[in-house]
Amino acid sequence: VEDDGTLSMSATDPDWSVLDIRIAANMGSLGAMTQTGGRVTQTGWMRIGIHGAGFLDQSGGTNQISGFLTVGENQGGVGTVNLGGTGTLSCSDLMVGWAHFSSRGEFLMQQGNFNVSYATFIGLEGTGTFSVAGGTMNVAGNNWGAFRIGNWPNTNSMGTGTVNLLGGTVNANNFTTVGGFGNGTLNISGGSWNQNAGNLYVGEKVNSTYLGRGEVNQSGGILNSWYVFVQEGTYHLNGGTLSVAGVGDSASNASGTFNFNGGVLRGTFSNANFLVVDTATVQSGGAIFDTQGYDLTTSQPLAGPGGLTKRGTGRLKLTGSLAYLGSTKVEAGILEIPGANFTASIGAGT
Repeated sequence: VEDDGTLSMSATDPDWSVLDIRIAANMGSLGAMTQTGGRVTQTGWMRIGIHGAGFLDQSGGTNQISGFLTVGENQGGVGTVNLGGTGTLSCSDLMVGWAHFSSRGEFLMQQGNFNVSYATFIGLEGTGTFSVAGGTMNVAGNNWGAFRIGNWPNTNSMGTGTVNLLGGTVNANNFTTVGGFGNGTLNISGGSWNQNAGNLYVGEKVNSTYLGRGEVNQSGGILNSWYVFVQEGTYHLNGGTLSVAGVGDSASNASGTFNFNGGVLRGTFSNANFLVVDTATVQSGGAIFDTQGYDLTTSQPLAGPGGLTKRGTGRLKLTGSLAYLGSTKVEAGILEIPGANFTASIGAGT
């Protein structure tokens, strides 16, 4: 689709079966596709904004892609996808901001269903943004994981990826990397991110070739994962709930920070090393631990201007240096601080 052309499909159209759909393949070209209904089956790839500006707007129907879906693919390529309504979209792999440092891709999922059979790359070599405001996304994953956000370095710049979870549900059925080879950001203000298999890595630092950093900014919603590993980057828990068996590091050649600032860190498994990171700060919003019936222990030093709140049945044991300046509050369960001399506000706990 080139030269300001638009390809349209509605519920009254017959089903399509094609090899590839290419939108804005030539340098400087413009093209678009709209789908309000019907079924499109592509046995190859769908490529939006290869060297030009391409646009896909799907508000209904089914778009089934056997191969890759690329959004902003190569030099000069700018791709945009809007998925909403009752639309169902599926592909093997998703690439947003793919194969050139100048490529840019944006994907907004407002409603509908999106299924990825293998991996999702946001900001592979270019710049990619993926936003979920509603609907359900399922990513199966492969050896690359389910999501790689900010993935690859190149001679001109690093790939830069941003994922915004505003609402809806994301089911990641393999590990997720936020930054690693490139720079990645995950912003969570609503909805549910379910890391159903594997862990979530903030700034994956396997070796010295991983030059990027990761950042998670959570102000709402919930992130469920077995573990979150903060390696080369920062997790800002400003709101919402982080529900995990533990928060760890697992990289000796990196520097990671976990900032408490009003969000809830909830345990899902009894763990004698529940929180182990390079640096943990308690900012003005405070550190809130919810043990929800489990026994959690951490030797992590905690410092900063905020206070600490213990919620839920079960036990929280703090054995590290405590230099936070705010109050200590026990709303439920047991807070144990060996050898401590402090004043706590006691609710239903001890």
